[in-house]
Amino acid sequence: VVIAHGFAGSQQLMQSFAIALAQGGYRAIIFDFPGHGQSARPMDGGLEERARRNAQLEAALGEVVAYAEGRFGGPVGLLGHSMGSEVVARYAQSD
Repeated sequence: VVIAHGFAGSQQLMQSFAIALAQGGYRAIIFDFPGHGQSARPMDGGLEERARRNAQLEAALGEVVAYAEGRFGGPVGLLGHSMGSEVVARYAQSD
């Protein structure tokens, strides 16, 4: 399960979800979107250029999903909080 945090959040805020899923037998991956947490990449477009920002966030999620598929195989579940849920929904619709 790839877990996506909300705006101004980070992977640290999603640790409890990852731990609960892991205790339930799932593999859980948390990460920082560009411009958040400890990500070295800035967020493109900021708040003004929504389409550009959304494309970057979806691409970042896609990178993590590809990693999970390559590393663990099988279907990958997605869980999002706030902004992360919006990114997850758009990604799921396009994939």
